[in-house]
Amino acid sequence: MLSRKKSVPKFLLILVLSAASAATVEQPSAEVHQWVRQLSHDDFDRRAAALQELVKLGDAAAPAVRQALSASQDTEVRSRLEDLLKKWRNGSIAWEFEAGYVFGIPVVDNDRVFVANKDNYVYHLDARDGHKVWRKRMDGLMYAHPVLHDNKLYVIRTRKEGHKDGTLFCLNADSGETLWTSFYDSQNFAGPIAADGKLFLASEENVYCIKPETGEPLWKFTGPDLMVSAPSFADGKVIVGNLDQNLYCLDAASGQKLWSFKTGDTVTGGAAISGNTVYATSQDGNVYSLNLADGKKQWSFQTHTRLYASPAVSGERVYAGGDDGQFYCLNARDGKELWKFDTGGTIYGSPSIACGQVFVGSINNKLTLYCLDAEDATKCWTFETKEAGYALPVLSGRRLYVGYHSTFWSVRTGLNAPARWTMCCGNAARTGSTTPAPPPK
Repeated sequence: MLSRKKSVPKFLLILVLSAASAATVEQPSAEVHQWVRQLSHDDFDRRAAALQELVKLGDAAAPAVRQALSASQDTEVRSRLEDLLKKWRNGSIAWEFEAGYVFGIPVVDNDRVFVANKDNYVYHLDARDGHKVWRKRMDGLMYAHPVLHDNKLYVIRTRKEGHKDGTLFCLNADSGETLWTSFYDSQNFAGPIAADGKLFLASEENVYCIKPETGEPLWKFTGPDLMVSAPSFADGKVIVGNLDQNLYCLDAASGQKLWSFKTGDTVTGGAAISGNTVYATSQDGNVYSLNLADGKKQWSFQTHTRLYASPAVSGERVYAGGDDGQFYCLNARDGKELWKFDTGGTIYGSPSIACGQVFVGSINNKLTLYCLDAEDATKCWTFETKEAGYALPVLSGRRLYVGYHSTFWSVRTGLNAPARWTMCCGNAARTGSTTPAPPPK
């Protein structure tokens, strides 16, 4: 068994411990068609104004623009529409912001984006164009991701002035004002979650249940070693992975241990939960399917590589990837392999899924984000950075958000996913969010 002295690499602990736009509101097609018709007007100023209005609407107007392009016989109008669609191509940058070194995943809530960095600041950005709404100096490093609950933002300062810290801040999401703080004297945190009107936080050997209005601890569970995965919540149960190779299930009301499941190595990725089934990974290379009620194994699938991140589940399919860059799609009922895709790098983060597409990041001297067809792994598009970085992408609305070194990006996807994606580590099932919206017509 791995001991505290023989723990996982620091960079990986930072990643898993830290482990929803740009959802532009869909504009009425009639409004889009009104501006499209103006593109063929004899008056130059009318044409220019129409083009400007379409640009303002952004790629939410793309379906109607494509429809207009297929119907138009005017060469000049077609050229203008084609130029718009090129600007809005999937996988292109919608906006970017110099946000400092971002390790944790962002929080996206309709037109609000919250991101914390390891360079002392928390930012509130406008998801529509990336402009800064407010910035708050935290006087320390933040590796764990923030959490939004009831218009309050919860942020953990892990280090201050070169030393471990462990201060949990509750901020007003509208202004950044500090409402309260509590102290945990640690720099090791698994990303917290908000569920069932409470906060669940893992630090060192402990899992805490916290009253979000005051920071008051309601209960504490102490395990045999470090809690190294972000908690998951479903049906009144909290699931968390431990350095002792076990996955623990706790009663969310009392903190009592309900069951544990022993794997063959460290569980850093936590769990995805769908219905009465828990899907989890381990560095032993297995994807596990467990019964939520009692933790009994239903099936396992061996990938023959280390798995660091939680799997993602959507409908009858489970998705997971690991150290060798292979990304797997499994049948959720029996664990049989349906397809796999070679990303050519190492997969440290969980995938995101919406509208029949799956998004996964891979690192090989640079970060590459892949958009794949969830049915057959056909590559739809890629987004690449210039250097490697342990980024965790989050999908929301028409955008994929990813922080990397000094830059935070909003990337176009062309989808109409939910605008508020309350996920953890890129996996909607971690926090019981609703089924993604269907693709736009």
